[in-house]
Amino acid sequence: MIKRDRIREMSTHILVVDDDHLIKDSLCELLTVEGYAVDGVQSQNAAIQRLNKDTYTLAFVDVNLPDGDGLDLLGIMTRRFPDVVPIVITGYASIGSAVKAVKQGAFEYLTKPIADKELLQITQQALRHFQHKQAQSALHERLEDKYSFSHIVSRDPKILRLFDLVHDIADTDTNILMTGPSGTGKSMLARAIHYGSSRRQGPFIEVSCGTLTDTLLESELFGHVKGSFTGALSDKRGKFLAADNGTILLDEIGNASSSLQLKLLRILEDRQFEPVGSNKTHTVDTRII
Repeated sequence: MIKRDRIREMSTHILVVDDDHLIKDSLCELLTVEGYAVDGVQSQNAAIQRLNKDTYTLAFVDVNLPDGDGLDLLGIMTRRFPDVVPIVITGYASIGSAVKAVKQGAFEYLTKPIADKELLQITQQALRHFQHKQAQSALHERLEDKYSFSHIVSRDPKILRLFDLVHDIADTDTNILMTGPSGTGKSMLARAIHYGSSRRQGPFIEVSCGTLTDTLLESELFGHVKGSFTGALSDKRGKFLAADNGTILLDEIGNASSSLQLKLLRILEDRQFEPVGSNKTHTVDTRII
């Protein structure tokens, strides 16, 4: 009989892929008793068929399969079924295999034999990770809808031409210089550009450059190391690192000094910078508006 607090978990669909039928059946039985809906298969091809047919939340994948490497299956899952959270299980653990598994998107790497308690704990952690991913995805969808061009309404021919231009450049990696008086919607357009681009899943960071002194602005943009200046009590991660793989809007950048703008020139050209007080060079993939 399924416990009352487990009934909701029946919507959690788990796939177990292991060529050893005893281990496969044991995992399936344990997870089923806990209230999960579980399917078990013994090969890579059977797993792909199941993934094409049904929607899964988690997948336990053995490394050694009769018709291929489980890590190859992991790569296929990451590309074709990105919503599934994969957990690798193996009886022949190695550092190289673990590193490859993580690079391929594995949530966890478990070595057989696996204690029931450990497996159930990992399952719960993976489910929380899945829920977090789903919440992030839903948030991005709401943000994309909120800041999409369809929500910017105008009949003015000049504004409509501007929208056409912004739409054309949104999905490029071109840096953008946007000018105009305060209150004319530059921040709104910048967000529309970001959420209309392939970077939409990455962060959008806005920095109000006009409200900070040069010293504070340099620290805000590039970060600093502990002790680099008075008041630097700990390391600080700058906005450019925070905006990696996304977009950064430097509002009122014209108020920054010439010396600071020269430092910005390097990141515009090479995408490289050093935090204040550090010799370590960071490289970022950030679009700058």
